[in-house]
Parts: sequence; C-alpha cells; structure tokens
Amino acid sequence: MEGPKENPGVNSRALAELFNLKNERQDDYSIEISVSVMEIYNETIRDLLVPPSKREGKKYDIKQGPDGMFVTDMTSVDVTSVDEVQKIMALGGKNRASAATNMNEHSSRSHSLLIISVSSKNASTGIKNFGKLTLVDLAGSARVDKSGVTEERLKEAQ
Repeated sequence: MEGPKENPGVNSRALAELFNLKNERQDDYSIEISVSVMEIYNETIRDLLVPPSKREGKKYDIKQGPDGMFVTDMTSVDVTSVDEVQKIMALGGKNRASAATNMNEHSSRSHSLLIISVSSKNASTGIKNFGKLTLVDLAGSARVDKSGVTEERLKEAQ
C-alpha cells in the first residue's frame, strides 16, 4: 500500500494528489485535513495512535453521524503535509499487531485503516463540504497448512 520512494504505493500517491489539490485551491477554499489510523484485530477495533498500554480494555464502537460512519473516541490528528501523514502512519504501524509465520517474518495479523477526513469551505460562497477517504491494508493471508501457525495465530487466520 505504501511502497518505496522510487515506486510509491496507492497510499502515497493518493496523499500526494490530495495535498496537491489543497495547494492548488488554497485561494478559493479553506481546506482542513485530519487522519486517524486504526486496525481490526480478531474482530476488535484498536486505535493505533494510542499506545497499547493505554488502550487496554478500551472499546470502540462504529456509529452513524451527520458526516457518515465513524468510530467512537478514535484519535484524529490535523495534518498539513504528506510527510506528517507518513509519520503518523509509521507510528500506527509500530502499534499494529504482527507475528512471524513460516511464510513471512513480519506478517500483519490485522486489517489496518487510514481514514483521511477533508473539510472545505468556499471562500466566496461560504458553502462547506466534507469527505472521507478510507485506505485499507488487509491482513496478510497465507495458507494455514503452509504457515505453520498454531494457537492464537491459527485463530487469527481462520
């Protein structure tokens, strides 16, 4: 999803385009961008911008709000550049559930979501708009019989 600098993935390309558009339209619109990073691990939602020790026992719920679906109490960070978003994604990546299998030394064990919220206000008309882009990195999939997983890793794979 992210890819190396010489061949950026969909996340990097989408973020670059978003911030290019923001810069191109800065005279006509006031645009604010914020991001959240979460994972779904064993059917449980986790805020990846909160250290694991501080989110222990915390329950996040999916709700419908005036701006669409959202997760309660999810950390949202205002950002002004692709570099800021990439630093936030790196922090989220460190907090993501992963484990070694016979097929992959650092196999992600969760679905990771980068939620980008964009709100804008037209400078001449005052009209406000809101949009959300969710980029999803699905958990590593491997054939159970080849991966050598047991116990907790087996539960994740099923």
